[in-house]
Amino acid sequence: MLRPLFLIGICGTFALACQAASAACPSEPRELSATLVGDNILVNDHPVSIVAVHGHRSAAEQIEATVNQWRSENDRVTVNRLGQWIVAAALTQDCLATLELEAGKGDGYYSVSRKGAPRVAPSGLPLRLPEGVGITSSVVTNDSGRIGYTLTLRSSLGSEDLMNAFAHALDEQHWESITGHTVARKGVSSTARILTARQGHRQVEVVAMSGSPTQAILNLSDTL
Repeated sequence: MLRPLFLIGICGTFALACQAASAACPSEPRELSATLVGDNILVNDHPVSIVAVHGHRSAAEQIEATVNQWRSENDRVTVNRLGQWIVAAALTQDCLATLELEAGKGDGYYSVSRKGAPRVAPSGLPLRLPEGVGITSSVVTNDSGRIGYTLTLRSSLGSEDLMNAFAHALDEQHWESITGHTVARKGVSSTARILTARQGHRQVEVVAMSGSPTQAILNLSDTL
């Protein structure tokens, strides 16, 4: 059970999400309690705030009420079913709001993302990627001053060549303790290659999956 910190009723009581929004954003869902999940988050360089929510109605009833609320504001609203989750989204000129609730329950997540010029590559990334590696998405978090980056990558290089290119790039940029290994994926013929390195208080991990094109995930974070 999520521990409610405040009752959603006006934007002031839902300030964690409203900080990422503007007056032209969809109104917050009513009759839900909320607990902070993440603030100071950038997704593709757009600010996002996320809270966990809990309500006393079923997911279907809460989604229906929220959809009606948003449609009364003339927002563009969609509803989708993703596995065990029901997802309602409202798009305005300035931002996107989503409410995701687990089917049959009143628990889930509410997020607000302010729109802006699209930029997949995050600002301030303290690492130069090898040539031929493209960023398909990025998430940047700030946890009490500790910055974290999660990037999804794509490259025409094979997974082994990609790991070699990363190892060379990290060495050129004076990263230390560069190590790599291969992991067989259970029930799948392909393998995953993992590369890790450290530089001062930062650590980086790159995981590449064999395929065409090669896809990879990069996690870079500040250590405690």
